[in-house]
Amino acid sequence: MRPDYLTALGKPPSYRYRMYEYRSPTERNRVYDPSLKTGSGTWYGDFDQNAPLRSRAIANNILMLVISPQLSPSDAASAKVSATSIAPAYTYDSQYGGTLPNRPQLSTDYQLPPLVMVTLVAMDEGSAINLQLEAGSNPPLEHELSQSSLFRNAERYAADMEKLSGLLVDRKVNFRVFTATVPIRSSKWGGGTGT
Repeated sequence: MRPDYLTALGKPPSYRYRMYEYRSPTERNRVYDPSLKTGSGTWYGDFDQNAPLRSRAIANNILMLVISPQLSPSDAASAKVSATSIAPAYTYDSQYGGTLPNRPQLSTDYQLPPLVMVTLVAMDEGSAINLQLEAGSNPPLEHELSQSSLFRNAERYAADMEKLSGLLVDRKVNFRVFTATVPIRSSKWGGGTGT
């Protein structure tokens, strides 16, 4: 989303972390298109080529957004599973499929998760400027944020957050972690949202 005239002026790219919102026009929304194969991800296939046209920055200095669908504590206890068992790798798919597979119906089929834990990691503007100066033409915090083991297993959320916090403290980044668990009231799962 860099204007062409900056390159023409010889200004080097500056890397900043921003959270973007992507809005697909209603006439291009293909999420319910029956011709698309289940799990193919093609319903948002125009994202790559048209993202700059349909995106806008909604927040600066956002390092990470973690979304974890979860069971309510009462539902997890009654099923004798962990709260994160419905999305152990932070992915949740409620679509059963265009054709019925040869498997029993899963409890996630056609269901919204009862709870969604949302975590946002943000840094202050001073840290963003300092990191940009240190990194030069490279993305700042590239090594820290590309740790392949971080946030792959929802059971390790607390350990991953502690490791990320340690990496950011080592780099002298002033940051805050915001976490909220949002009940999905329309979820019809077991005992509900636990509220």
